[in-house]
Amino acid sequence: MTLMEQEILAQPEAVKHAGEVNAKIIAAFAAAVKAHGVKQVIVAARGSSDNACNYFKYLCEVYAGMPVSTAAPSVLTLYDGAIDMDGAAVIGVSQSGAAADVIAVVERARAQGCVTAAVTNNNDSALAKAAEYSVFMDIGEEKSVAATKTFTTQMYLLA
Repeated sequence: MTLMEQEILAQPEAVKHAGEVNAKIIAAFAAAVKAHGVKQVIVAARGSSDNACNYFKYLCEVYAGMPVSTAAPSVLTLYDGAIDMDGAAVIGVSQSGAAADVIAVVERARAQGCVTAAVTNNNDSALAKAAEYSVFMDIGEEKSVAATKTFTTQMYLLA
């Protein structure tokens, strides 16, 4: 069996475990969003994590009625843009937690007083430390080239 096949088959348990591990932190993030009167969400991600955020966009807009926009992270890291994220909840998503541009968005948002969260598979990462709420996938290293269990777990946790 290939590594990818093994990881595809590991998805149900990975998703279940991540949900159990993060139930309290997700509830705390949701409570903070409500307490701060947040009316919009901004997500920052790259690659397959960005695709997971696109799934979240649909869910959030349909079920919560809250618009979701995608930050263009390089606006901060390449152009030192002054993005006003006041009043938004900002979620950075990165399997490794090392995407410098995603980290920059979360750091800037937190400095502006936004409610911030990170979804990552590395709880000691810079992204996890940058956010107020760290959602740790805790599903082990993904060894195949294609994102499998990390992608589905990100979608589940964002939902």
